[in-house]
Amino acid sequence: MLTEFDLLRRSQSGLELLAILTLLNKGPSILSMQMELGPPYSILNGPCTKCWLNVREAEHMYCELCLSIMEYKKGVGKYIRNTAVIWGYLNRIPEYFHENMWKTGNKPSGIYIHPPSSFLLMIPKDEIRLFLKELTLRYGDDIQGLLQIFPTSGMKRITMGEALCRAIHYENCYPLDNLRIRFYSNPLQLNRPHIRDSKGMLTFEICEFLDLLEMASIFRSLLTKDQQIDLYEIFTKCEDVRELSFFWGRFYGVIGEKAKDMLSTWDIRQWSQNKFELIYELRDYVAFSKTD
Repeated sequence: MLTEFDLLRRSQSGLELLAILTLLNKGPSILSMQMELGPPYSILNGPCTKCWLNVREAEHMYCELCLSIMEYKKGVGKYIRNTAVIWGYLNRIPEYFHENMWKTGNKPSGIYIHPPSSFLLMIPKDEIRLFLKELTLRYGDDIQGLLQIFPTSGMKRITMGEALCRAIHYENCYPLDNLRIRFYSNPLQLNRPHIRDSKGMLTFEICEFLDLLEMASIFRSLLTKDQQIDLYEIFTKCEDVRELSFFWGRFYGVIGEKAKDMLSTWDIRQWSQNKFELIYELRDYVAFSKTD
């Protein structure tokens, strides 16, 4: 019989993973359903065509469990692109994780705690900064471990269950002496994390990652979407210094004073290409910041 952990690791997509978590957090476990094993596969009959384990419901190709998951998928589909996955491995699970701390208004989210020291959390991307701040404010240096963050989209060559298993495989690759973040902009990067790590775009201390999220929020708030696109093209497509200086001067002349102060203070022209790419990746994980 499948456990809750089995269901999560068999998820084909982020949508299915979110549906399972939502269903698990609704109340009595869906695994409390008493289901018979399906008959051996044959031309005329067989088990559920999704889990290939339980008996099919009458007039359906799926079992009651899989039908419940598919029904919940309909309700969370519009939110999935803005939802992120966090697989955490900590020296201890904070007490408030057992409360409704993952509830974010009307947006679906969910948590699964895997004893003794791991958990799976799915929340809206722009709630991650608040979650990390809450964790550090409540517990400070008492919590050590690794939090791996990755999106639910960009999974053409990997299922969500496979991505989750990869994250589980890497969960204890660091000693429990600090709280670290591993950020993947695409689930496929979990297959070869050393490539991203070699660019300095993967692993961060918690305070360093919070600072990057703050910068991404300010960046997104002070520059319009078109200006962000223009700036990205300047830094990625200009082939020589003179061309870069020309387009930079033209861009600098049309942005607002606050944006000019931001770019000057950060000395953005001296940034490495990897840091520049990272800030652009983090824009989807922050809300607009109020700037005076």
